[in-house]
Amino acid sequence: DEFLQQIDDNSVNFIFNNDPVPRGYGYLTFIEDLIENAAPSLLKESVPWFIRRTLNLRDKMEDLYEKKDSKTVQDMVKVFSKYQHMGKLIYYAEEDAKPQVVRDMGAFYANPAGDQDILRDIKYQPIKTFSFDEALRWHMHIITGPGLAYPEEHLH
Repeated sequence: DEFLQQIDDNSVNFIFNNDPVPRGYGYLTFIEDLIENAAPSLLKESVPWFIRRTLNLRDKMEDLYEKKDSKTVQDMVKVFSKYQHMGKLIYYAEEDAKPQVVRDMGAFYANPAGDQDILRDIKYQPIKTFSFDEALRWHMHIITGPGLAYPEEHLH
């Protein structure tokens, strides 16, 4: 389709470190690894009330685990696993890392040619103690850190 090709040719997205947001739908194994790494810390951490209210983290995690074989969850996974980013993805492993241009080929791409620059080949990197602050840094640092943002003094 010409329209989708134009989007693919002219789109770019940025991913920093373990940012779960750009991987949220189509890269479910990444999210599973993040939750497995985060759960012990999150269950001990004082979760901000608005997040606790919105997510009801412990109950929802337990419910999803208990219902993972239900038709509803299976249907959701089918829909989520079809998500695919259009265009190029610029991945930074760390703040001072060389950017890596990767492509999202979809959840079921077998990579027959052994291509190196595929999004799903970038695995979650476990950290010793997970925190909301660190997850927020993964998501926002590329914008508010030294990356794409205007210097703070230019904004006020």
